[in-house]
Amino acid sequence: MRRALLAAVLLLGVSPHVASAAPRGAPDRIGLARAADHRDRPGALSDRWTVRLLDPRSQGWLEITVAREFQERSVLVFGYDRAGEGVYQRFTVTQVAATSRTLDARGPDGGVAIRAGGRRIALTGPLASGKLRLRRARRGPAASGWRLGEGFGPHPARFRPVTLSWSMPIATSTTRGALQLPDGRRFRIDGWRASYEHGWGDILLGDGAWDYWNQAVVRDRRGGAWIAYGLNRVDTVTGDGARDAQWLGVLARVRGRGARVCRPRVIRRGWQYTFPGIARWSTRASFRCDGLRLKVRIPIPSIVTEYLTHTEFRDRIPGRTGLAFNLAHDHG
Repeated sequence: MRRALLAAVLLLGVSPHVASAAPRGAPDRIGLARAADHRDRPGALSDRWTVRLLDPRSQGWLEITVAREFQERSVLVFGYDRAGEGVYQRFTVTQVAATSRTLDARGPDGGVAIRAGGRRIALTGPLASGKLRLRRARRGPAASGWRLGEGFGPHPARFRPVTLSWSMPIATSTTRGALQLPDGRRFRIDGWRASYEHGWGDILLGDGAWDYWNQAVVRDRRGGAWIAYGLNRVDTVTGDGARDAQWLGVLARVRGRGARVCRPRVIRRGWQYTFPGIARWSTRASFRCDGLRLKVRIPIPSIVTEYLTHTEFRDRIPGRTGLAFNLAHDHG
């Protein structure tokens, strides 16, 4: 990790939108998260469960991710504490299993146990330990059936359809708990705002079939949230403006009385890129559909994490209780 100076409407009970109204490859169903969405998908190439925590009173934020990609399984605890000191703990696990209400990830260096559909979280082991409770949780959006073209492997000389589904069992909640790190730091996470999501499919982070992956989660003062989530299918980005016109995703507004979910039109501006590998991401984005509108702005600096397969851009959204998270591939 390095710090770089780079710079909805579906009401519960209404029939889901269908893909005929959306660009090619868009999710064929959108709506609200279901308990069954939390289960692992052992037949898929990847599963990823992520808790995102954000302190509204400081610059602190954390991500706790349990990931399975093909045969690799891991846990990542990443972000900043309230004092602005970095947190980065990653360890391998040998077992990952999830039902509609539970998740268990275990290995020699530690584990994660999630209960009550994300409302109780326990980390154990020498690299990160602690217990969290998510209170006043509100259900978030879901989308299934992205079809993003073809990817190569992981089996030799074999192409496969690249697919994705995603669900947010908890769009917004308030946390109580603490985290202990091996350097002796122990900090409370009381009052932090949290979300919890699960993504799965025959998709790998190194697949060239997708690019320009965007996600934003913004909380309001009354306990509600805005969520935007989506990406591009590369083979439909064929000319000027196609990158935005062919963006495939959802926008959601979650409040106490329920949630609205729709397929937005996106406009992204202020594009930046890494060097020497050229991975592009936007510093401004606007999502709009069916009377909902979310604007996200991430000026410099941003946090850039470079991997062999892709590059990740994430940071807090200035002036708002929110996080933006983008992924892209190098084109250099």
